[in-house]
Amino acid sequence: MLDSLMTETTAPLMIVNPDEKGALKKLMLLEQSICEMTRSPLHFTDDTSHLSKISGKVILTDQTFFDIASHCIYTNGEVRLLSTLEFKLLYYLIQNADKHVPANELVDYLGTSEGVLYIYINKIRSKIEPDPQKPTVLLNERGKGYILNRTA
Repeated sequence: MLDSLMTETTAPLMIVNPDEKGALKKLMLLEQSICEMTRSPLHFTDDTSHLSKISGKVILTDQTFFDIASHCIYTNGEVRLLSTLEFKLLYYLIQNADKHVPANELVDYLGTSEGVLYIYINKIRSKIEPDPQKPTVLLNERGKGYILNRTA
């Protein structure tokens, strides 16, 4: 089966034993290092008109949008790549736009813990918020959950 997967896709594959101690931590570190390696050389001018043809562009603010096809955030003429968990989390919130998504639902969807969820919420906020300490786009209402405020 692995041989057929390798010939059917050009995407890099990594096989992980979920029972291995520290497997999630290793995946998160690998994911983070790949994002760090690929992020630095990618810079764009404020002219994003060439992106209007890409389907799956979700405007978050007047200066920030989420490009689903490229798995990245464009903000102020700069590109910020999303890790797999960041992408899944943001994509799920967009699919559930205009409604609060409880933290336990996000934890179940991502197959992770609440602690990891909060880490990734903060990572996304650092990429989409003008001031991550005072969020205006990715909001949390105690007792209701997280919601994207795309009118920020």
